[in-house]
Parts: sequence; structure tokens; C-alpha cells
Amino acid sequence: MSDAHGQNMMRLKFAATLNDEALPENVDPDIEIAYIDIGNVDSSGHHFSQTHGASA
Repeated sequence: MSDAHGQNMMRLKFAATLNDEALPENVDPDIEIAYIDIGNVDSSGHHFSQTHGASA
């Protein structure tokens, strides 16, 4: 499937994976993780901002 600009498009579930490298139980609870919130992704797959948060 392609968009109007000829770029390949696919459903997110086919492009992303889940929990490939889970954090170990003994990870520092104050470690900050950068992630993309699904609410910041538009229907074209472009993301607007990255979120940072604690792991615990």
C-alpha cells in the first residue's frame, strides 16, 4: 500500500515489535526512558514528540 506521495504504508502492528528487549528486574527505578506515545503518532505514521519518563 502506498500513499499519495508514493511512500510505502503499513499498519503499525506490522511495523513495530513489542518488548524485544525487556528491562531486567534489577534496573535502576530512576532510569529515564525515551518513548513515543501512540497518541503522538498521526495516521501517516509521523510522530510529533518524544516523551521521557521513569521506568518504575
